[in-house]
Amino acid sequence: MRSDPIEKYINNVTKNMGSKQREEVARELKAHIWDSADALAEEKHVEVDDTIIQDTITRMGPAEDIAAMYPKEKAGKDKIIDGLKYIARSLIFFIVAAGIIGIVLQLIFKDISIYPFVVVAIIVYLVIMSIHFVRRKFIPKFLENK
Repeated sequence: MRSDPIEKYINNVTKNMGSKQREEVARELKAHIWDSADALAEEKHVEVDDTIIQDTITRMGPAEDIAAMYPKEKAGKDKIIDGLKYIARSLIFFIVAAGIIGIVLQLIFKDISIYPFVVVAIIVYLVIMSIHFVRRKFIPKFLENK
């Protein structure tokens, strides 16, 4: 007997959860699915097979509905990864924007180098991200202490 439908269903339910929550919910769901499959098989007087497992999963409802019942929790590691992805996306945006501005200015003035625009974009990016970081991380904590 294969448990692929169970793993697929659990992965769909837990795909947006933090790693710790994902492990806990996966354990709970797997136990619930097997218990429900055993009960359904006993009710129908058959052995647990792929059909019984699929019926059990179908009766549970869409994975999105099950996932919505759990609060959104992200582990610290997941928050760091999300932050790094955000920083990388915004850095790429600023570099591309600086490159486009540099190319346009090069086409207009013919003898301007593109590299100063990339450097300026990186500096602007670092300043904006520093302001954003201070505003998001320190100011709310400062205001809570008052």
